[in-house]
Amino acid sequence: MMTEKRRSGVSLRRPGPVAGRVLGLTGVWLVGLALTGATVLGQGRGLTPQERQQTLAQAALIVADRMYRGGQVERAMEHWREALRYDPNLVQAHYLLGLSLRDQGKPEEALTHLRTTTRLDPDNATAFADLGDTLHEQGDTDGALQAYGTALQLAPESAALHSNYGYLLVQKGDIDGAVAAWRSAVRLEPDYPPPYANLGEALADQGQRQDAIAAYQTFLELAPYAPHAEEVGQRLEALLQDTGQTPAAGAHDAAAPDDTGTPATTTSDVGAAGRSPLPGAAP
Repeated sequence: MMTEKRRSGVSLRRPGPVAGRVLGLTGVWLVGLALTGATVLGQGRGLTPQERQQTLAQAALIVADRMYRGGQVERAMEHWREALRYDPNLVQAHYLLGLSLRDQGKPEEALTHLRTTTRLDPDNATAFADLGDTLHEQGDTDGALQAYGTALQLAPESAALHSNYGYLLVQKGDIDGAVAAWRSAVRLEPDYPPPYANLGEALADQGQRQDAIAAYQTFLELAPYAPHAEEVGQRLEALLQDTGQTPAAGAHDAAAPDDTGTPATTTSDVGAAGRSPLPGAAP
């Protein structure tokens, strides 16, 4: 998840990678205990009807979490929906359901839940970024820019947000704005690779070849085995030749295999501006 200053009292998280394991007996027992406890609490002990509904909603969240961690995503989604029937304003259920729906290729329904998340938790920068990513995937660049603009107001120190915002600005033809956003990203986090490749591409297009060379070189130093590293290396070599400089040996060699024979990988997923998908909020 991107680095951000959380100002909301609501603790949200993205669903992590599904481990693919089946619930053990202990997990099933804990789920049963949660439901039994919620039922007992909901039947008495002086709770108001609203408090009983909230208790049942929290129990459904516990079950959903167990299902999700066990790789049973569809069942987890059923329990998130159940939680929302008990408490329609349960932010975490809206958020996690929205992300799961997006992963399943149901963007319209996902957008409904993500928009509700940002309405209920308007200080959550990550939720606005996820909303922006989903809108961009739907071709709504203006909506994505608005969502990312709000996210940046909430977390102006996030290099990932500035990097993604710059990419969106390119889609609108605002190259100067994109360059400013990427410069902010590298200033905030000099060791964060993604914006350097896009910055190099934009500066080269603007005729700032020396600055473009420096940006490309930094990207390759930080992420030599990134998916787009070879393409960046080729662009760097061409720029060096154009300026009468000697390209470094192996500037765009293929990713070197590790000791298992598998090509090395990196978490960076950003290539040259306009030639790669919108970078996600990097973990």
